[in-house]
Amino acid sequence: MFDNFEKETGIKVIEDIYSSNEEMFAKLKAGGKGYDIVTPSTDYVEILMNENMLEKLDKSKLPTFDNIDPMVLEKIQYFDKDNSYAVPYIMGSTGIAVNTKYVKDYPRDYTIYERTDLAGRMTLLDDMREVLTSALGTLGYSQTIEDETAIAQASDLVKKWKKNIAKLILNLLVKDLQMEIFG
Repeated sequence: MFDNFEKETGIKVIEDIYSSNEEMFAKLKAGGKGYDIVTPSTDYVEILMNENMLEKLDKSKLPTFDNIDPMVLEKIQYFDKDNSYAVPYIMGSTGIAVNTKYVKDYPRDYTIYERTDLAGRMTLLDDMREVLTSALGTLGYSQTIEDETAIAQASDLVKKWKKNIAKLILNLLVKDLQMEIFG
C-alpha cells in the first residue's frame, strides 16, 4: 500500500490500526512513541492537544494546506483556533436509514428512536460522540455545548432512546432494501 511512497522517499512506513480512539489514546498515553501522524476524530484531537501530546504543525511542509476549503478548516477551529495542530482528513455525516417497506410514516429526525411501536427493531451507532451530539441537537443545543445541564438532558434522552434499541452497531451495510436515508 505504501510501496510508491517508500520508493520515492526512502521512508519506511509502519502503520498501526486501532479499533477505537480510546484504544489509540491509551497506547499513546502509556508511552507509545514514534508516531509522525495520528488520525483520531476531532474530539480526540482536542484531548491530545490538552494533554500536550501533539506538536504544532509546520504548515510550510504542507504545500496543499492552502487548498483546504476554509469552511472545512472552520469546523475544527472551535478547539484548534489557528488550525495549529490538526488538518482535516475526512468529513462525513451520520444519517438514519428507514426501511420504507415496513415503516410508512415516521419523523425525519432522531425522535424516531422514541417510537415504542418500533422498539426492538432499531439500531443505533455504538459511538458515544455521535449519539450524544445527536441528542444535543435534537434538544436544540449546539454539539459543542459545555453546559452540564444540557449534557445531562441529552444523556437522559439517549437513555430514553436506548429502551427502544435492539442493538448498538459499529457499521451498517444495507443491501437490496427499499430505504429512505435522512440525516
